[in-house]
Amino acid sequence: MKFITDLHVHSKYSRVTAKNLDLENLYIAGQLKGITVLGTGDVTHPAWFSEIKEKLVPAEAGLFKLREEIARVCNSFISEKCQGTIRFVLVSEISSIYKKNGKTRKNHNLVFFPEIESVEKFNKTLDNIGNIKSDGRPILGLHDLPIKSLDHGEVPLLGEAIKRVRHKDIHVFPGYDGAIWKNSSVYSPGKRENAQAQMSRF
Repeated sequence: MKFITDLHVHSKYSRVTAKNLDLENLYIAGQLKGITVLGTGDVTHPAWFSEIKEKLVPAEAGLFKLREEIARVCNSFISEKCQGTIRFVLVSEISSIYKKNGKTRKNHNLVFFPEIESVEKFNKTLDNIGNIKSDGRPILGLHDLPIKSLDHGEVPLLGEAIKRVRHKDIHVFPGYDGAIWKNSSVYSPGKRENAQAQMSRF
């Protein structure tokens, strides 16, 4: 099954975004563009997360849909020819900006969640690290954070993930960030064939 997604999305709570960038307008714009799965973006922001919990309900595994009564109103603004299924996946971008070897480093990562409870645990951990209320895409100093401070938190795998990045056990290539285009790679050399089994999930 093939479908179009846009997983790197932000909300009205991120800097330099539209004031009307809410779930309703994402839903409408997604249908007009033929998108089936949209990232919610910014689930770490408390006000946006409250909106998500109020307006979205679980659909298929790991996916959410707009409440029926809200979707009905939104559909009235969309031609029947453009109407289709829209699903949301819970996602947020975490920005890490830090100094290393005399240079400023900027690392942005998308983090995906299967259900609301996972986001609540993740946000509780991040709230102890930095300010997640100031921006939809929080800037956190994860690079120098002691792993032990995360190991006993709400999300023990967060510490493990950061440790693997630091030890270069995860293959990371720079992707699009602002005005710079570079190559992106999800898999390290020789690992691509292992991903074929994952395609059955889609």
